[in-house]
Amino acid sequence: MSSFTVDSFVYMRPSAATGSVGGLTNSDIDFDGDFRIKRRAYDQDMRRRRTIRRDVKVDDRGDYHCVDGPAFIDDSALHSWQGNVLTVTDQRSHEHFYWHGHRVGRDLVMRPELITVAAIEEQENAEVRRVMIERYVGSDPKDGLDGYGRYIRDCKAKRRDRSKWGILWEKRLPGDETLVMVEVVNSTPEPDGTFRKYFLRVDPACRSARDAIAWTFGMLAKEYQPLMET
Repeated sequence: MSSFTVDSFVYMRPSAATGSVGGLTNSDIDFDGDFRIKRRAYDQDMRRRRTIRRDVKVDDRGDYHCVDGPAFIDDSALHSWQGNVLTVTDQRSHEHFYWHGHRVGRDLVMRPELITVAAIEEQENAEVRRVMIERYVGSDPKDGLDGYGRYIRDCKAKRRDRSKWGILWEKRLPGDETLVMVEVVNSTPEPDGTFRKYFLRVDPACRSARDAIAWTFGMLAKEYQPLMET
């Protein structure tokens, strides 16, 4: 069997298949599935088919979701009668990739290491962009940060405030709310003597690092008076 990625579906065909369509090959990076073969063509094709959906995976809210593979697979085939004989032809399996209910491309799920800051900032679909940031690995996948922390560290964000409380960063994203995160340092050293950094996403309305830290505790800056740092 050979396969190729088209519009975030993987078409699996016999080995005689070329492995490419419309100039697209297995090596093409697919984050949002916006390829030359559009969903309309897929839907028109599927209306002529009989389909069985299998291996469905969902998140806690019941939305299609899978972190390491397709959220579901559609097995389909063309059925036609030749006299009294039912003929089944052109059998296919279509893998569908979803992230918490949002349809995404195969590589966004299966190859997050391909996500770059440039790719994130070139992405016009805000929902796909959010997933790309969440999945962003960066140069050090063992740094203990989540995707948002790695992205704000690597994307040349603008510094909004710096004080003893930490550093407040902002990154404007087209078609979405401004990403604002506060960078803080754990006062307790790690076993190797280093001090771990954390990036916490906060309300975009926060104007200072102290505002941001207070916000994480559900407080106003004037109310935030820690007696001891931990």
